[in-house]
Amino acid sequence: MNDRIFRENISHLTEQLAFETSAPRRQQLAHRIKKEVEKMAQGDHHPRSASREDGDYWRSRAERTRQRAQRYRSEGFRNYLLEIAAGYEELAKRAYTAQQTSEGVTGRLQA
Repeated sequence: MNDRIFRENISHLTEQLAFETSAPRRQQLAHRIKKEVEKMAQGDHHPRSASREDGDYWRSRAERTRQRAQRYRSEGFRNYLLEIAAGYEELAKRAYTAQQTSEGVTGRLQA
C-alpha cells in the first residue's frame, strides 16, 4: 500500500473515532484501526523512503501518538491511540533489527 495513503487512512480513522458518539460505530472504527496497525506490524506495509526504514522515524511517530493520546478525555480513545503507538514501537524495533542485520551483512562482505 502506498505510504501516504496508509498514513492518511490511519489519521482519518482516528479523527473519525475522536468525534464519533455512537458506541457501535466507535467499536467498528477502533477495530479498523487495530487491523491497520496489525497489518503494519506484520509487514504488509512496505515503507518507500529510506527514512521510514529508520527506527528513529517510527519511535518518533510512537512518541507523537502518545502525546496526542493525552489530549483526549475518552479513556477508550486514549487506549486505542496507545495501541497504535505500541505498533509504531514494534516497527521501530523491526527497523533497528533490520538495520543491524544489514550492517552485519555489509561488514562480512567487506571483510
